[in-house]
Amino acid sequence: MNIANIPMPGWAAILLALALCAMLGLVNALGLTVIGIPSFIMTLAMHADRSRHIGVARARADCLQGAPTSSRPLGSGSIGGVPWIVIVAALMLLGVHLVLTYTRFGRYVYMVGGNREAAEVFRVSTSN
Repeated sequence: MNIANIPMPGWAAILLALALCAMLGLVNALGLTVIGIPSFIMTLAMHADRSRHIGVARARADCLQGAPTSSRPLGSGSIGGVPWIVIVAALMLLGVHLVLTYTRFGRYVYMVGGNREAAEVFRVSTSN
């Protein structure tokens, strides 16, 4: 698999893509929490950035033709008639649900939400 003309194994490309997505999520989170950009404006900014990347991906769609056969089931395969993308999405949803429901971090996320005063009542640190 080639990303930006750098040959790499499929697993490395997947890890690189996940790392870059996590980095964009961190930029979004820091913009909201540290800088204090309103969430609507930050969402618009990230959407504009996403649109730029989609344009680049369309221009480089030919690079997907050389994808190894081992990675093709991820995009087009299924298990028992259920597409892989649905299985992956369900597993991610389950993971997020478990984290938000059964961890201290999840309780803090729910408590802070959009209401700083309610979070302070529960002694959750909301200072920048």
